Amino acid sequence: MAENKKSFVLYADLLSVVKKIVESDRLNNTNYGGELFLIILEYVNDLNPIPINFIVELAFEPIKQQLKRDLIKWSEFRLKQSDNGKKGGRPKKDIPFIENPENPSLNLESQKSLNVNVSVNDNVNDSVSVSNMHTHTGILGIDYILSYQDTSEEFKSMYKEEFYKSWLTINRYLNEECKYLRTWNDQITIAQYKMIYDKISKGEYSIQQAKQALSDLDGSKQAKEKYNSVYHGFNTYIKFILKNV
Repeated sequence: MAENKKSFVLYADLLSVVKKIVESDRLNNTNYGGELFLIILEYVNDLNPIPINFIVELAFEPIKQQLKRDLIKWSEFRLKQSDNGKKGGRPKKDIPFIENPENPSLNLESQKSLNVNVSVNDNVNDSVSVSNMHTHTGILGIDYILSYQDTSEEFKSMYKEEFYKSWLTINRYLNEECKYLRTWNDQITIAQYKMIYDKISKGEYSIQQAKQALSDLDGSKQAKEKYNSVYHGFNTYIKFILKNV
């Protein structure tokens, strides 16, 4: 969060998302709702949080991107206000007085200045999936799924359905075939996998080679001490595979 900025907005519509997460928490004796709220607070306090698992990361990612965009807007507004102040204030002809029906004592321009704040995306879903893809509690950590079409527009603008299918598939592979890697604290994030996916799409290596790199990394019991994250270890092992092709 920017210096001297001490607040951000949570919209009422976020209730539906949090409610679903909490209901799942109650059934499964988990605490993803609390983890999501904690990571939001840690993020706006510049603590660089790392999601504890796939579900929390998936729910938080669109929120984080929205926070970034809103912070940029807020910073641009502050800079503009500062420039106007150095010029002795904006000329009155640039600020026509238009009555604000919600508060007649303020013109619309002044009202806007009171409302500038960082907002949290209120449409992010707690979990997403492809409608015809089989999954279960052991993979996603919850007992219900949503189709890609039911995810937020914000999420769809960031990730296409084809990529999302691949993201779910690689997570299923990690859960079923790379159980040792799943004990690491720093898992491959969705943003990191997007970089892997793009390289696969460009033909730099295949999905089979990517899975082989993960499997080889999983088979090295010393790797956890050597690499600071699964993604770090993956990059080393994929380079080794490509070198020996």
